[in-house]
Amino acid sequence: MSGPETLPSLLTQRRLNPLIGAAAVSIVVASLAAVAAITGVLPISKANQGGTEPTAAQYNAQPATQAETQAETQTSAPGSTTRPPAYDRQYAQNAMPQAPAQQQQQQQQQQQQQQPSQTEPNTAARASHTAGHVSGVQAVESEKPTSGLGAVGGAVVGGLLGNQIGSGNGRILGTVAGAAAGGFGGNYAEKKLNTNKSYRVSVQMDDGSRRTFTYQNPPGVEVGQRVHLERGVLVTG
Repeated sequence: MSGPETLPSLLTQRRLNPLIGAAAVSIVVASLAAVAAITGVLPISKANQGGTEPTAAQYNAQPATQAETQAETQTSAPGSTTRPPAYDRQYAQNAMPQAPAQQQQQQQQQQQQQQPSQTEPNTAARASHTAGHVSGVQAVESEKPTSGLGAVGGAVVGGLLGNQIGSGNGRILGTVAGAAAGGFGGNYAEKKLNTNKSYRVSVQMDDGSRRTFTYQNPPGVEVGQRVHLERGVLVTG
């Protein structure tokens, strides 16, 4: 028969070892973590699955991209009547209407080419035979025919003066020499007095012609000056 003194020894034997308790708690925690990872409760495990494993949408997009690439690079076989897609795209680009800037540039080039033909008639219309510029002004002196009065008057005056020199034969020679010198001087003086002075003006007309105008008095124009005809008279401007 056991007595009261045997109860403490039985209680001591029935207590659990601390190592066994810690091992049991570790097993329970590991089991819970595994269950959470499988069910998707933990966000870290879900992010790793989404970053490493491709989704179904990516699998569906890859075949479509490969099919488009093959269709673009595919060329028609020799002798085939079908055209590759690249040729159709190039034809469509060429058939597209031009940009407004290109159309405006072409219009400007056409206008520049047409301008010379339009300005030629205007230049011909402006050419005039009554307007131009002065190309030269020349003074002209012309002698008039003498009447002989100057020679006669000079001879008389010269003879009278020569008669006053010397006496006898010397006076006769002086009279003859004075008359001859007086006649020559009188004729020369008559020519100078009867000299006709005029002015010759040359004008280069706008139509290319050249005209000459003669004036008895100074015309009042200079070389290079712009002139035109009014009632047969040159007028500046």
